[in-house]
Amino acid sequence: MAEHIRDEYFVTRDVVTYNGSALVSDKKNLVVEVSYQLYVNGRGAGEMICSPWDKKEAFLGYLYLRGYISSAGDVRAIDVDEEHGMVNITIREYLTDETDMENLLLEDEVLLNEQGIVPKRDDVRLSVREVLAFSRGLEERSALFHRTGGVHCAAFVHHGVFLSYKEDVSHHVAVDKVVGDCLLRKIPMKDGILIFSGRVPVEILQKVGAMGCSILIAKSAPTNYSCRLAQQLGITLIGFARDKTFNVYSHPERIYE
Repeated sequence: MAEHIRDEYFVTRDVVTYNGSALVSDKKNLVVEVSYQLYVNGRGAGEMICSPWDKKEAFLGYLYLRGYISSAGDVRAIDVDEEHGMVNITIREYLTDETDMENLLLEDEVLLNEQGIVPKRDDVRLSVREVLAFSRGLEERSALFHRTGGVHCAAFVHHGVFLSYKEDVSHHVAVDKVVGDCLLRKIPMKDGILIFSGRVPVEILQKVGAMGCSILIAKSAPTNYSCRLAQQLGITLIGFARDKTFNVYSHPERIYE
């Protein structure tokens, strides 16, 4: 299971519950979320709504996936003003000007695909047993989810080993935190596997593409757009990985019995 759950991760609220036969008073645990306005070298860089832990990882992942940094070493300082919900981040320089790094990467890869060249990814292959084991492994790690039901979970796996596990009220930020953690610990993300608790809209698939992962295993449904993009980018997209079943929506050649 995950590490001990700190008290500031959740609050307890009085609620009225229908228990199947009557309305009764009850108490429920709710996950905490906060909002930050991000500024990079004095310029507005967007809003992040997230859970108040692993914030450094979240900020780093956010910056990396938007092309502000290429490594954790590009960040000189992160100053968080909790009272006003502001984060001032100083970096060496912009890697792109008003351009999203993940979109640059994806546009290049899609262009290659249109020319008949599938982006090269490592020939990662998984057995059915491994897919189901990774999905179970994600669920087993989330003590906070089991207590509140209010967080999404994401994990990075390479060579069968869970190297990073993060959770957040936002499914986007859960992935950002995994990316930031990999940057901080200098874990190469290329050709790894992302395990994810939520649905897979195209924005999540874009993050996986920017990470360089070969396989995405999700607990819920992808969209048609994300399936099309996964096919173009050479990513094996697996959805509804629950209990003893799952669906493979793109590049099924990586999965064997």
